[in-house]
Amino acid sequence: NVNARYVLPTKFEGYEKVIYFDCSKAPQITGENILWVLTKDGIGLFDLSINKFIKHISYQPQNIDGLSNNWTTNIFIAKDGQIWISTWYGLINVNKVAQSFAKHYLPELDVNLYNLVSGIADDPYDKNKVWMSVDGSGLAEYDKVSSAIKKWHFKEFSTPFDYNYQKRWCHNIKKDTNGVLWVGSYGG
Repeated sequence: NVNARYVLPTKFEGYEKVIYFDCSKAPQITGENILWVLTKDGIGLFDLSINKFIKHISYQPQNIDGLSNNWTTNIFIAKDGQIWISTWYGLINVNKVAQSFAKHYLPELDVNLYNLVSGIADDPYDKNKVWMSVDGSGLAEYDKVSSAIKKWHFKEFSTPFDYNYQKRWCHNIKKDTNGVLWVGSYGG
């Protein structure tokens, strides 16, 4: 239900103050009653039937199939059913069968800019392309086949004046029902 509203608690499993970035159902993995809540402290699984967090998934260095870090900002379910989570320096793909996380580190994001992948949306015309909004680096076209960024928009910066500064702060990207992509940024 697009108009459904959920009141989530302000803490879970010992975290006193939770900042929520995004939430979505992932029925392919956890069914219709579980809401995936992405936060700066990992992922909380919220059971809508009992109005309570039932699990907290967080970064654990010893778990190679776990989250790459706790800062999870956006969940995207592709047309093919793949679930992607955006985070610092890349993406996480959720493996439905193994119920594990595959990390997709993007070396292009390992620069001196603020490189938080804050949103992801599929391209309305090319099934092998997705768009990523990256705080501090702009908008990127990502090729799913080669697992590489193909083109940047607004990434370049100059000194002493950075004319693209406001445009590089792309906080999210969404696709509407008409297939139009919308990006939220400081620059409008």
